[in-house]
Amino acid sequence: MLTNIVADAILAQTVTTATFAGPPLILVGNDLTSTDDERWAPWLQFATDVTAPLIGLNVGENVDIITAGLRAYSRFWDYARVRPARWSDGLRTVDLLPCGPVVALQNLGDAQYAAVAAWQVAARWHRLGGRHRFGKAMLAISSESYPGLFSPPVYYPRAAGDSGVAELVNLWLGSGGSATPSTVATLQQEDLTHPNMSAHVAPYLVPYLVLHDPA
Repeated sequence: MLTNIVADAILAQTVTTATFAGPPLILVGNDLTSTDDERWAPWLQFATDVTAPLIGLNVGENVDIITAGLRAYSRFWDYARVRPARWSDGLRTVDLLPCGPVVALQNLGDAQYAAVAAWQVAARWHRLGGRHRFGKAMLAISSESYPGLFSPPVYYPRAAGDSGVAELVNLWLGSGGSATPSTVATLQQEDLTHPNMSAHVAPYLVPYLVLHDPA
């Protein structure tokens, strides 16, 4: 597991009001095990630029320490900040696990990406709309564990290397975009199996998203 210093505090459960930096950005990649990996460096630079937590995962890596850290960290979304924030629909109550966007990394020089693993880890955690450093990246969802309780969006760069990172970052931090017939049609198709998904996804993000379980 790779981390930056901001994420280390989440995993160690030592975040304070002064060091709070929003939910983490999660990278998932085959054999992402070293900070020397070329896929890590541009994302680390982005996280440094916006002072965001960053965690990198190898496919299949155990994420229990992340889940525990996010549960403790969620107190910053609770009004009293003394217990994990909770979601309830009147039938069940769930401890919230606040997570930023999850990115399925392409292997350099390879068209494959770890979308299945990225989708699976994203499904463990939750998208909270505010208090993050990722611009418009959170204007999307992936799975929905209960009606109204969403998991964070799963992205994949359309190009490998630095150019793919720059394209996504510019999209997230830019001024937005507009719907096209193609993106609208894609969301309408997704609505057939995930009702009302289109209401929770900005259409201009569609070309960069994993919208359903690719397994």
